[in-house]
Amino acid sequence: MIAKIRVDLSTFLNNIKIVRERIGKEVKVLFPVKSNAYGHGIVEMSKAAEKVGIDYLGVANAQEAEVLRKAGINLPILILFPSSTQDINRLIELDVSLTVVDLRFARSLNRRARSHNRFIPIHVNVDTGIGRSGIFREDALSFFEELRKLPHLKVEGIFSHFSVASSEDSEDRKYTLAQIDEFNDILDKLNELGMLPPLCHIANSAGLIQYLDLVTKGYFNMVRPGTLLYGYPEVKREWTKDIRPIMSLFTTVVQIKRFPPNKFISYGRTYKTKRPTKVAFLPIGYGSGFMRRLSNCGKVIVKNRKAPIIGHICMEQTMIDITDIPGVEVGDEVEVLGPRMPADRIARSINADLTEILTSFSGRFEYEYLHWHDMI
Repeated sequence: MIAKIRVDLSTFLNNIKIVRERIGKEVKVLFPVKSNAYGHGIVEMSKAAEKVGIDYLGVANAQEAEVLRKAGINLPILILFPSSTQDINRLIELDVSLTVVDLRFARSLNRRARSHNRFIPIHVNVDTGIGRSGIFREDALSFFEELRKLPHLKVEGIFSHFSVASSEDSEDRKYTLAQIDEFNDILDKLNELGMLPPLCHIANSAGLIQYLDLVTKGYFNMVRPGTLLYGYPEVKREWTKDIRPIMSLFTTVVQIKRFPPNKFISYGRTYKTKRPTKVAFLPIGYGSGFMRRLSNCGKVIVKNRKAPIIGHICMEQTMIDITDIPGVEVGDEVEVLGPRMPADRIARSINADLTEILTSFSGRFEYEYLHWHDMI
């Protein structure tokens, strides 16, 4: 075994229960499984979500949606980002909801849907201040008026994305509250004109935690918690204290060497031993997702103790200092990511994003899913 990713589905179920208790029964949950379910395995996580009553799955593109449909996943799926016109026929056959932000695409989709005698559910993404894809808020009403002329498109939802929902800085909070107000203003006007879609959503994990009452009341009837359900509250509140990470990554020691003082370790001569040093070698590196930025600053867990990474992480090999950890042997298990070495802590140590850490190992290793029987 080079490395193994273990996912605890009973913890996943507990995380869902905690979130459900906070949002109430009337608010739907869209569970993002884009980027291989944030590294947790898109098919198995989607199967688990289906078993425990998640309402929607969120994916990034047609390829991810196709993987889920071929795996027998029947839950509603929303493709969260704009699709290519080249994928339209494929998307129609997949029976998924599409994000629409361009009238040319919408008209082309309507023509193809008519030729297939289909009615395609769509969600409109409105940019209220994140500066990514989506229609500008001032164009929303005219955009919906044009969609009315496309009878084979069923406007199922409208949504927006927060920009700084995880920040507790006062100016950032004002910005987020302004996004909510501006989006609500659009929803008010759509409601007055009889064009309000059934589903309205804006809350990611951080937005749900910080602005719970604002994003689950009124027009808002769906939330999109990703990192929260995977076990990482980006903002801490009393009710999130029992949320736990569900993924761990383990590898094994494959060699141990003793180095005298003043010996360089790995490429670039970035680390020199200052004492007799016992070094363990791990069979993973940046080629398998272990970020080079963790060179000479990251840590792993072996024998329940932290071992520092020394020298540059190589493409397929990482070195750790085990001098002060007695009893380490070849074949011993090493926790690279998990309860004792959580992804958010790793991210903070190198000024990275949490999801950057989670997805860096995505799909590269064998997966093991624990406690599946508790969810049946």
